[in-house]
Amino acid sequence: RAHGSLCATCEPLSLRQVLPGCTDLLRPPGPPCLALARALDDPDAQPELLLALLREAVEAQESRTQEVLSGQGAERHLQGLRQAALAAGEPLPEIFLDPAYAQVTHFRLCTLQVRSREGSWLLRGPLVPDGYGVGVGHLSPSPSHLSPSSSFGGLRVAVTAFTCCSHTQAAHLGAAIRGVFDRLGALLRGRSLT
Repeated sequence: RAHGSLCATCEPLSLRQVLPGCTDLLRPPGPPCLALARALDDPDAQPELLLALLREAVEAQESRTQEVLSGQGAERHLQGLRQAALAAGEPLPEIFLDPAYAQVTHFRLCTLQVRSREGSWLLRGPLVPDGYGVGVGHLSPSPSHLSPSSSFGGLRVAVTAFTCCSHTQAAHLGAAIRGVFDRLGALLRGRSLT
């Protein structure tokens, strides 16, 4: 929405249940997310279609998250292969020399999520000079935080970008994210995803 194109995106996840002290990278499920993004930008998209696409994207993301959390993500396995080749003095496997590999690992969007009862701000820096970091703090609902209009708790989103890149503007991406949240919020008010 902000730049009119998709980019390589990741979110670090802790593998503490499988390998304490290690992380892997979660990539969003591209096709369901792209379908939802396109539909959200279509002013004529019907609410039922938007809800179905949202449900599909959430389910695909949950499935991908569980896959990574169980140690079945691809990123660290590929990193291990690369490091093993380097340690053995072997030439790098061809996948690492392919320009497409460089493109899909140039993470222009890196996100991070944390739940908090305090509603703190979470900052995430970009991984590459022409990228963004997006931190999302979820205010965990508690009886004192809930009101009839905030039954989902609250979100605090912080967008960061380096000033050295003229193509990235944190405020521009933040406005695009706010537009998506506003549209989804309007869609979900009074509707059920179950």
